[in-house]
Amino acid sequence: IYLSFVLRQEIIMSEKKLLEKTWENIQRKTFTGWVNSHLRKRNQVVSNIETDLDDGLKLIALLEIISDDIFPFKFEKKPKMRIQKVGNVGQALTFIKQKGVNLAGVGAEEIVDGNLKMILGMIWTIILRFQIQDISMEELSAKEALLLWCQKKTAGYAGVNVKNFHMSFQDGLAFCALIHKHRPDLIDWEGLDKNNKALCLQTAFDVAEKSLDIPKLLDPADLLDVAKPDERSVMTYVSLYYHHFASSQKADAAGRRVGKVIDFAESNEKLQADYNNKAKRLADWISSTSETLGDRSFDNTLEGVQNQIEEFKSFRSNDKPPKYNEKIELEALLSGLQTKLSLNNRPPYVPPAGLSSKDIDALWAALERAEHERGLALRDELRRQKKISDLTRKFRQLAGKLEGFASEREQGLTSADLGDTISQVNAKLKNLEAFESEYAAQLQRVDKLREIAHQLQALQYNDQATIDNRVNSINGTFQNLQGLSQQRKQKLEAHLAHLQSIENQLLEFAKRGLEFRVWLENADDTLTDPIVVESVEGVQEYQSAYDTLLSEKSAKEAEYNSLAELVNQIAKHGVSETTYSEVSWASLQKGWAQVDGQVHDRATALQNELSTQQSNEELRKAFATKAIDFNSWSKQNAANIEGLSGEIQAQLDQIKNINQDIARGEGNYKELVQLTHQLDAAGVSDNTHTELTIEGLKSAWDALNILSKKKEQVLEKELLAQSHTGISADQLKEFKECFVHFDKDEDSLLSRLELGACLKSLGEDINFDQGGKLDQILTAIDTDGDGKVTFEEYVGYMERVSSGSDTPDSIKQAFKVLAGDKDYVTESDLRAVLPNEKVDYCLAHMQPYQGVPNAYDYNTFTDKLYGR
Repeated sequence: IYLSFVLRQEIIMSEKKLLEKTWENIQRKTFTGWVNSHLRKRNQVVSNIETDLDDGLKLIALLEIISDDIFPFKFEKKPKMRIQKVGNVGQALTFIKQKGVNLAGVGAEEIVDGNLKMILGMIWTIILRFQIQDISMEELSAKEALLLWCQKKTAGYAGVNVKNFHMSFQDGLAFCALIHKHRPDLIDWEGLDKNNKALCLQTAFDVAEKSLDIPKLLDPADLLDVAKPDERSVMTYVSLYYHHFASSQKADAAGRRVGKVIDFAESNEKLQADYNNKAKRLADWISSTSETLGDRSFDNTLEGVQNQIEEFKSFRSNDKPPKYNEKIELEALLSGLQTKLSLNNRPPYVPPAGLSSKDIDALWAALERAEHERGLALRDELRRQKKISDLTRKFRQLAGKLEGFASEREQGLTSADLGDTISQVNAKLKNLEAFESEYAAQLQRVDKLREIAHQLQALQYNDQATIDNRVNSINGTFQNLQGLSQQRKQKLEAHLAHLQSIENQLLEFAKRGLEFRVWLENADDTLTDPIVVESVEGVQEYQSAYDTLLSEKSAKEAEYNSLAELVNQIAKHGVSETTYSEVSWASLQKGWAQVDGQVHDRATALQNELSTQQSNEELRKAFATKAIDFNSWSKQNAANIEGLSGEIQAQLDQIKNINQDIARGEGNYKELVQLTHQLDAAGVSDNTHTELTIEGLKSAWDALNILSKKKEQVLEKELLAQSHTGISADQLKEFKECFVHFDKDEDSLLSRLELGACLKSLGEDINFDQGGKLDQILTAIDTDGDGKVTFEEYVGYMERVSSGSDTPDSIKQAFKVLAGDKDYVTESDLRAVLPNEKVDYCLAHMQPYQGVPNAYDYNTFTDKLYGR
């Protein structure tokens, strides 16, 4: 029994020694690989970790590399004696202790003497301090931070459940998942044979070495040929993954920052191109339309000019307003672009020559002038055509009467009947004398006909030749009448020798009656002349003619009474007043009564027309006053909108106040619309008191509403952009999980060490040295100075780290990260982190870097983006 017990104890001790030997071998290989991964930077190598560190030289070189410090102590550079080697190693251990590392039990003699356990322990302590960035100087905290990082990066991968640094990595899937998470292009996760542990391990180790430059510290056998893989070796190897991908995250963050600036630049270029295209089209339309409006080739007919006026009204109502809206949209587009540039610290955009807001405004002002002048020209042409129409009507009416007179008198003058009695001859002579009087009166009407023809000629009547021919024809007819009259007189006087004189009274009546009839006809012409006016002054001209006629009528009333007495005397002799006269007293009575009635009707018509024109004038004045006030109010509000500056919130408050004022102005606009309806109903087409029209005011009103609303939208969008945290929901969730995990005392605050551990788990490259990066971060975000950080302070810092500030210096720093600290960047540097379209944009806009082939100057490119 005793021998059996002793034998079992010997077997147990033998197995224990075998296990110790196994983990020593694995750690020896792993730690040797880790040391050489750093020493190769100085072209040094450790072949046997037990003996190659005994003189302290390679140990000192390793410490300088991983601490990024110059070794502060003197040491023997060519140690030969044991005491010199012990001195060098001792100085190295002192340096390690000054970095806050506790080397309990490790002495210089053990290292010089090749004590493998002590050497491995020392190397592990160095790895914890400088590679894994020990959080609280205790291994447990270091493991926890690194383990949490692994868990977060492999979450969601089927078959991967990282709980420790031994069994959880034995099948190789955790290594493959870490690589696939950060570089899915390197490992086909779906095609991976997840049941083949050796293949998974070998795949991960090979890919890490070839594609990620992570040295192969382990072999598959180191994890598969043991019951439990060596935890320290696995942690050392995993830490290399952590540091590689943490630096990659920095490059990705720099890439996102550069991409954001490029997106902003491309967006602005698109807005600028959109503005230029729209402004060019609008400017061309304005120039072409202004030229068309300047055309004065009218149809030279009343109907033609009326059609052109309708076309002009259609232009004002249908063609011009959409273009004015385009102009306002264009101003809003440029205003939004300038606001965006200003709020993002960019210089203002300067449009090409002829396409600025001032240029477009000048073109539009010229269009407005051309439109106004076109309206005046059409109005003058309409008046001219109306005048021509009125004169041609008068001409035809008068010419018809003269031609009728001539035709009728020609028959009498050519008659062969000279009278059978003296009284008949005398009557005919008297008739001839009456004709001569009537002829003289009719000549005045011929003169009036010629005057009308001259007026038509002055107005450039298009059928003037017909007018002139008819005038000439009537002149010839009247000259012929004069000749016939002379011939008739000669015949009657020759025949008068055997005839007696006709009664003087009959002849007198015949003469005076004809003269009176001519006057009645002229009065009829005056009193029945249509009243065609567009103003109070026009009514006054007709009133003046009417007053003159009334004066003449008063004088003619005595003549009328005298003729009545003459007729009575003729009647006493039993002779009709028409014996020698073609004018009857009854016709003269009828004509006189008709003139009396026309006088009253004419007075009423003139008064009504005067009231109408006065009412129209009041409407014109009312519209002009309100239109001018409304136009000034619209321009002032538009100027207030364009003049907004300062903080976004202050601008937003101002634009809302302006919008309230605009809403109150709608009532004034509706009053103008009502006045326009009244003017249209009254047939008023022009307004001498203002050039403003309801179409133009509507365009200004609509434009003001569009401009104010778009300005408010741009400001609200920019305010939202400034207030946005810049952190996605997934990022915020990740930050929250880390905060809660490291808040060990659950006081909703992170202490210095808790904050460091939390930041390390998120991939932040920090150290725990007093006064180092961790203390700098803590000082910057700990607003109350209590040495602890709230969740809001912590998230604020992560937001700044994740998004970065949009300044030229920050973008240059981002490019420097992408370029690997070089002052230039290559195409391969850009394509490693940026999408192809953004790389193409950079290559198209960057200048070559002088002195380096295929290199680009990102500093001048960034300055150009910011208008420097």
